[in-house]
Amino acid sequence: MTHVFISYKRDDVTPEFMNELHEQLKLAGLIMWQDTRNISVGASWAEEIDTALRSAYAILVLVSPNSTLSPNMIYEWSYALGRGTKVLPLLLDGGSAQIHPKLNTLEWLSFEKGHRPWIRLVAELDLALREYEIALKEKGSSVGKGLYEEWKITLKSSKRAITGADVLAVVARQRLISNQDYAELLHILLEKNSAY
Repeated sequence: MTHVFISYKRDDVTPEFMNELHEQLKLAGLIMWQDTRNISVGASWAEEIDTALRSAYAILVLVSPNSTLSPNMIYEWSYALGRGTKVLPLLLDGGSAQIHPKLNTLEWLSFEKGHRPWIRLVAELDLALREYEIALKEKGSSVGKGLYEEWKITLKSSKRAITGADVLAVVARQRLISNQDYAELLHILLEKNSAY
């Protein structure tokens, strides 16, 4: 299964909220990708972010007082919009006054003043995942071949050790690529990992 990418301004979001978000998504059987949880020490931050954005079926943008000042956040959600990835803005306390004009054109969920619409959020993410899977099936094997080629290049060119996120990304694509291509990606993972 692919994941939900979390875009946020670290200074504005409490660890308690991030833990609650992680737990709610986990309870719903959804995988959350967050930089502080998924990037290994010493890994290329930019490379890991780009890889995670490419393999996400949705991105949650945690809109907070300083989020419009974050070039990293703007890069993440604009990259996702450009790729056609579902972008879901979540307004946190003080975020409604700071929402970027482009994000303001999207329907958002308010998590302000202690309001926690978890059921609606999970339903939206489930819908985004179904839409993602349908789109992949409709595009057929050309999408699978494209994913295979993209991940083959990513894995071979990486100058870091393979992480659990890399393995999950390949396994998530198993049903989208041929058995032969899947076996080759697993071989590359094993080969790269033995080098470290």
